[in-house]
Amino acid sequence: MFMAALRAPNKRGQAVSRRTFLEIGLAAAGGLIAAGIVSRLFLKELFDTDGNPYERGYEVDESLLRRVDLDPTYTVPSPKEAEPAIKAGITYISGQGLPDPDAKGKRFIPEKILSVRKYVQQSFVVEPDHDYAERVIGLSKTALSHALSFWPSPYLVNPKVNFVIPRSAADAIQTPPANIVNINMVYSILGRDGILVDFDYGGKIATSDYWTEEKVAGEQLISPTFRVLENDVVYEGEEQLPLFVSLSSQPIYIAETVPAEVLHYQMRPHTLRNMLAEFNKIPRDPYGGVDANAISDTTNRWMMREEVLTHAIIKLWLRDYNIHATLGFSTSELEGKVYGPRTPDSAEMGDRISGRIKEAVEAYARSPEDLFGV
Repeated sequence: MFMAALRAPNKRGQAVSRRTFLEIGLAAAGGLIAAGIVSRLFLKELFDTDGNPYERGYEVDESLLRRVDLDPTYTVPSPKEAEPAIKAGITYISGQGLPDPDAKGKRFIPEKILSVRKYVQQSFVVEPDHDYAERVIGLSKTALSHALSFWPSPYLVNPKVNFVIPRSAADAIQTPPANIVNINMVYSILGRDGILVDFDYGGKIATSDYWTEEKVAGEQLISPTFRVLENDVVYEGEEQLPLFVSLSSQPIYIAETVPAEVLHYQMRPHTLRNMLAEFNKIPRDPYGGVDANAISDTTNRWMMREEVLTHAIIKLWLRDYNIHATLGFSTSELEGKVYGPRTPDSAEMGDRISGRIKEAVEAYARSPEDLFGV
């Protein structure tokens, strides 16, 4: 699975970022994520491990796991992204340090907003069973070798793939831009998206945190930077946060996630190029600037298109690999669980490109209108 936070500064230095909000929470600034520090793991009753090789084979008491929070990454949201946080009003939860101690829990619309910031914060739960993680790494290497031979294309560069089992924030390695993919195998992953609204409250600065937190099977956040020039929009590079794979997911998700994330990595140069081509079609304002909402909408649209094509290919591959490696996934699992809620169009895309994966990848790289009618 691929989730992206993209930064695209315009001529005035404004930036936009994106991740999907599934629900809304309000919390006091500074209370972002509380880590549970527990040092012991309790394994409950073992059961039969015959069957799918990705199955753990025992139940883990999740209350005894250790969570690690990474530092948040900040960007400036587009006006469209900031609007829900501002319109929702402010529930100032703590009231601490403010002139009115009774402000706790009060909901109001601030009269003077000082700044609005978007942030993304990753957290992971340490995988307690090193042997199980190593087993999945071995399975993933074999699956990836098969996958890369299933979708070979001169338009896709095969990266070097490294695996790590992080025990701390310092252990969670990022993916550098030099054709290397570093994959962190963890028990579970949490991603928090938030918008911080700084506002004037009785002459002091107060902050509201409008956020959602989501548990995912696999995740990498990237933050490409685009600069708006007088007659062009150019790509300046990207910041990549660690790529995680959750080993507490269902076996079918564990089986598909490493190949899916590598395919996302292979597709990304074409996604960025397609974005740039569309950025340069956006009308300029009288001052030569580009509307931040238009940048954000274009970014979201191409991220979803990459998601649709990638998971269409992954479904076709997993259907083949399930037979090749005798994994034992049922037809209902293969048809119903591979895509997830973010890729409703992947089934239709998969039907269209079945037997034509090379042509589909070439079209995405050279003429995406053939795939998406753009």
